[in-house]
Amino acid sequence: AIAPGENILHTGDDIAADQPELHRRVALADFAEHGVGRDTAILEHDLVGRSAAEDDFVQLADRIAPLAEQSSSWKPYQALASGYFEKLRGNPTAAMAAFDRCLELSAPSNAGHFGFAWPLATAGLSEALIELGHHAQAARLARAGLMRCRKSGVLWLSHLVVRALALAEAKLGEAPRAIARIERLMASEEEVAILGLHRAVTYEVRARLALEVRDLAGARLYALFALQARGGGAASISARFEEILMRVATLNVAAGGASGAVKARRLHL
Repeated sequence: AIAPGENILHTGDDIAADQPELHRRVALADFAEHGVGRDTAILEHDLVGRSAAEDDFVQLADRIAPLAEQSSSWKPYQALASGYFEKLRGNPTAAMAAFDRCLELSAPSNAGHFGFAWPLATAGLSEALIELGHHAQAARLARAGLMRCRKSGVLWLSHLVVRALALAEAKLGEAPRAIARIERLMASEEEVAILGLHRAVTYEVRARLALEVRDLAGARLYALFALQARGGGAASISARFEEILMRVATLNVAAGGASGAVKARRLHL
């Protein structure tokens, strides 16, 4: 049994023990220590592993604010929600400041223990750095975060950091390494049956890596896989995948492949 307050990520167990349902149960136990209701704990956990619309993060921030006033353990999540909100609204500079604040508030202990917020903020900050063109810095941050996650036995939430690192590597001209990294992640997700938006976002990254090397067929294929895997995700998530299809269509037209562009537009409907 996992006692309330036990570190929610530092398990050191094999991959089978590092699954979403386990994290949900541990999160509920951990958050219960701070007087958090079950519905709020589940909401917080569910947003940990998926991308969301701006409204989701506004609502989440509104719900976290009074909790953060009562308990400092919620302050990293308040900063985290702010970071993703700013990132979604196209303000990577403000997102960086919020993610930095989250990392400061959720810094690993001397024993290396950390909670949900730290790997999420590491991935978010890396992605914000990529958006600002600081690709080498993003790669260094993500690589260091991934090493710490692996040292601590964190598998599931480290996937977000893996995705960010692959995107940064591709921007640095290391597309083959980035693609191999994501394909290993895809294989591990397949092995343990990770589905839904977790899987869809991995497909999205693979599609974006294909675009980096002008593999239009691959980009289209993985964007369609992402749409298929997304399940009941927010409309904003589908829009991200569809945006990749439209980029493929545009590049096809530029290359004289108009018929392929029309097909790309139709297949996602």
